[in-house]
Amino acid sequence: MSATTSSISPWSTLPDDLRPMLDPPPGVTPNFNIENHEGQFIIVSVAITLPLAIVACSLRLYTRAFLIRSFQTDDYLTIFAMVSALAFEICAIHSSSLGLGKDMWNIPWTRMTSVLEFFIATELIYFVSICFCKLTILAFYLRFIVSMNKIQRFFIRASIAAVIIYNIVTILILLFACRPVRALWNFDYDRSKCRNTDAIFFVNAALNTVTDLAILVIPLPMLWTIQMRTSKKIGLIALFITGGL
Repeated sequence: MSATTSSISPWSTLPDDLRPMLDPPPGVTPNFNIENHEGQFIIVSVAITLPLAIVACSLRLYTRAFLIRSFQTDDYLTIFAMVSALAFEICAIHSSSLGLGKDMWNIPWTRMTSVLEFFIATELIYFVSICFCKLTILAFYLRFIVSMNKIQRFFIRASIAAVIIYNIVTILILLFACRPVRALWNFDYDRSKCRNTDAIFFVNAALNTVTDLAILVIPLPMLWTIQMRTSKKIGLIALFITGGL
């Protein structure tokens, strides 16, 4: 048997409605009717956390706009963060109905385009959402913490620039990884010109981790200099860390 013949997967010769999105491991038979427990968990998680986030953001915005009557940059960023997070959750719920949470060999090939289309949309919206969330916190630091020296203020502004730049670069690399762009999610197009985007996801995850740590660390020295009892300082620092997490 030739090498070309032996490399053809037996699953790829099946009709599209019987062919799995990914070849199963040896000894495993695809089951397109298997219950999607992970997908149900995603829906339940969104149903619990999203209303809480909407209520918290709405109370904050109402207080800033109508009680304090001082709407600042971080308040506008909160709106963008909430809208993008809402779009992300909608995509996640719809993706779960397409099979998100299942093993890929338990999803039929006929759903390939729809699954990849919403997966990519979800990823792009995630980058936008996480960017706005970080910018909201950093803009809040610039407004709230008035006792910063020039170095601390520069560090916050540098963090803002880094968050914006690496998320824009990630989005552009993902969007233009294929020519044409539609080849990202539609296997009817020639994918020979598509670039591997795995590396950019790892780099983005690493940079997100670094900026997360920076957001946690930035206010700590300034909070420690506040004139109050040590126990209250520790409580305040714990509050900021909990919010950052």
